[in-house]
Amino acid sequence: MVVLLQRVSFLRGVKSLKIDSVLEAAKAVVRIIENSGHEAYIFGFKCHSIVHNEVHTKKIRAKNIDIITSASVESLQKMFPKSSVIDGCLIINFANENFKIVSFIEGTTLDDNRKNIDFTLNAVAQNLDGKLLDYKFKYGNKIYSCIEDIKNMTIRLIGDPVKRIKANPLLILKSFSMMARFGYTIEPNTLISIKASLEQLKKVNIESVGKELRRIVNGKHAVLALECMKECDVFNSEDCNNNVILKSFNTINFNKIKDFEKNQETEFEIWSILLKIDELDELTKFKIMNEEEKNIVRWLIENENMYDVQTDIDCIKAIKNSIGNYEKDKGIHYIKELITQNNHKFTVLHTDEQSKKTAQKIFFWLRARPYFVDQIDIKNNEIKAISNNTANVLMTKQHLLDKLMVAKNYPRTIELYTTWLPKILKEDGYDVVQSEIDKIVEEKEIEEDNK
Repeated sequence: MVVLLQRVSFLRGVKSLKIDSVLEAAKAVVRIIENSGHEAYIFGFKCHSIVHNEVHTKKIRAKNIDIITSASVESLQKMFPKSSVIDGCLIINFANENFKIVSFIEGTTLDDNRKNIDFTLNAVAQNLDGKLLDYKFKYGNKIYSCIEDIKNMTIRLIGDPVKRIKANPLLILKSFSMMARFGYTIEPNTLISIKASLEQLKKVNIESVGKELRRIVNGKHAVLALECMKECDVFNSEDCNNNVILKSFNTINFNKIKDFEKNQETEFEIWSILLKIDELDELTKFKIMNEEEKNIVRWLIENENMYDVQTDIDCIKAIKNSIGNYEKDKGIHYIKELITQNNHKFTVLHTDEQSKKTAQKIFFWLRARPYFVDQIDIKNNEIKAISNNTANVLMTKQHLLDKLMVAKNYPRTIELYTTWLPKILKEDGYDVVQSEIDKIVEEKEIEEDNK
């Protein structure tokens, strides 16, 4: 009995263990490289996350793991024949996981290579035994520790920050995207250097600027980063095409987006709060979004007053008026997603009970009614059959849609045929064959009974 209890206890303990399968696969790769006579280490964001998670309650997760090694790319290709080389790094798939392997510069050590890494957050390494290897460097009269920076939630450039930024001006925006992602603060020397180097942003291509701006707005700590960028005068600086970078952001109260959980689902809502309709070209100019994504933001801006309604009829009309040709072409599910996002945006910005009820009412009327002509349950040949094949099908369906939109109660399908359709066809000047209507109505009644 004692043995059985011990076994149960052991099994429970095994169940509670969380095995990081990606990390274990990465260690296997390191072992293969070491067994071939080379140094190899896990490094970068995975090591950053390990240090962070040991100290801070809010955890961060590293999905990808990088490896750094003294082995040359040629040697690595022999060990991993199915690998590919991208930007001088080896990309391998091992145990169904992808890993990027970076080779030391020939004749150098791990620390020689780490001094070339931009941020202290990315310079911690881990050996096969799981020991974290700090990187310490001297700048001015002080010695800085990469592990200590992570523990203190500090963003710092390794070495002289002015020289770093001059060599790679994109580091200005990368500093803020790290702030937006992790909630860390930029240390004073790096921040002073950023302020003094804003002219360098002219050297950065438009697409890279847009990519970092998008990451910043999507970051969990976007407000912290955007406020810091405003203080540093980033939004008055220019890009390589002499475009001012989101100048309108200088006057925005970023606290508006504070309560939004930042993710892909809420990104369009957040941009629709940060931009006005005449500023939408910023999304295209900096290649932040494609035209389809930009159209979602446009729709959310144009329809943010959809909730200024009093009656059910007002709700129905507000939804109908929000649907342009583009939305019609995309279909009913597209408009449903748009109104879902608009509802979420509205309820985050307006937390009172009345606002919640209004949002629920708007969404109810969306779900309760068909809004596009192709949602009406009658086939084109049926319309033609009861109008001696002379009816304009699209126009007839549009008339039906207009009646549906303002009807107080949602009609049964049969009502379309017994009441509305004959009347609409006669109003349009078409002959109505009663026997054909009776036949179609009978078929529809059988269909509904079967349902």
